[in-house]
Amino acid sequence: MEQVSYLRLQKVRFQRWEEFAKSILQVLPNPIYSTTLLTAVEYLHNISELLFLPQYFLPGKLFDTHPGQNISTELPNNMVSALIILDMNWLLQDIFGVFGNFALSPASGTNKERWHREELAAALNLTNGDVEGALDLLEAFQLVFKTQEGEYVVPGWLKKGGPERSGGCENMRGIGYRWKDCNRGMFSHFLVGRLQIQLICMFGTERCSFWKGGALVVTKAQLRIEVSEDRRNLYLIGGWRLKDAEGDCYHLLEKVGKEVEILLRNEHGQHYEKIHLCPTELRNLTVSSEVAALVGFVRSAGIIEELSGFSFQQILEAEKQNVPLCGKWSMQPWEVLFPQHDTRILSSLGMNCSSRWLEGSTLSTLCSLLDTRSPVELDWKRLGELLGKASNSTITEVEEEARNKGLSPTNLILIKYPVILYQLIQCLTQMDREDCVSAINNMMMQLKDKVENQ
Repeated sequence: MEQVSYLRLQKVRFQRWEEFAKSILQVLPNPIYSTTLLTAVEYLHNISELLFLPQYFLPGKLFDTHPGQNISTELPNNMVSALIILDMNWLLQDIFGVFGNFALSPASGTNKERWHREELAAALNLTNGDVEGALDLLEAFQLVFKTQEGEYVVPGWLKKGGPERSGGCENMRGIGYRWKDCNRGMFSHFLVGRLQIQLICMFGTERCSFWKGGALVVTKAQLRIEVSEDRRNLYLIGGWRLKDAEGDCYHLLEKVGKEVEILLRNEHGQHYEKIHLCPTELRNLTVSSEVAALVGFVRSAGIIEELSGFSFQQILEAEKQNVPLCGKWSMQPWEVLFPQHDTRILSSLGMNCSSRWLEGSTLSTLCSLLDTRSPVELDWKRLGELLGKASNSTITEVEEEARNKGLSPTNLILIKYPVILYQLIQCLTQMDREDCVSAINNMMMQLKDKVENQ
């Protein structure tokens, strides 16, 4: 308690755990364990002598302990990003109060993504002595983010409304998150702001653009993140045009989706559900936005009606039964997921899985091996005969399509005559193509190892 009072006299308004623990240990005659110090801090928190915030924040600045010191200053579970607030009036009035008031003022209504240090200091009425500490604290709370260029992104001050949807992406996939308790579950501006900061950390400022409640990430593919107008749904909508960008879109959705799920798991007392969105509905959403813009119709840039989708379990059951997905739109399971990239169906069904779900590199290997004309005609043509009793005219049609469009004839045959992997291996064995059989077996072994190591 005496050390806390001393820190206040020194005008110390907040500290991270490592810094606080170091300052305490330096003045104690005997070292103590971090759990003992934590108990003391929690007691002071309970009697309102300080505010202890153990989680939810960006990694704090780490401070080296003295060489040879045996007592760890780390919190249990390595929560080294904990904050200790010593001056509550400063936090609530000078920081949060001014920050919140500016967000409501006309001055923050400009579509401004980045702020210079001096601009932030002026907006928050900070004096020279307060600037570094205040901005440091706001960054720890994930209310601002300092870019590598030295500028700041402030999600809470962004203007509402993102760019118009465009039809530059011919292919679309998406993921939706919604709270299971739809009567009270909503996606807060703070949660979306924290996600925006994580996007900058992952992709850099040059690939990201933001608005209030949304973001756009552009690589070879693009990913649009936005909250519905009623704030009950969070959507990740990916799109790509060129075939080689399909995998990029899949990885964008996977990477950002994992960050979303980490944030959602921190929302105590609430549970979310994840759905895979209907591509047809996503394309219609884009088309309707383009038509509205073309005729000059002013409409909300956000998503008003709830988008439909399917849980992974629904998709898996439809694939097992070899039936379309039930819903507003008639969709096949492989049209909703990424067959050559998402290996969950393949891992679940094993050799009973359709050849449509062959992993991408394995499919490329089979195409490379079977596209080449065999001296004894044990190539894609023979595979077509065994899989679907392909006639000479069918073989000719496939050959012409492959030549005209620059496609693999083997891939066209597998699309035309999908079978379970067990049957595919039987046909390849009948053709004495052990090289192809080995490629499929290796794929299954790698999937098994991946599942076991998770």
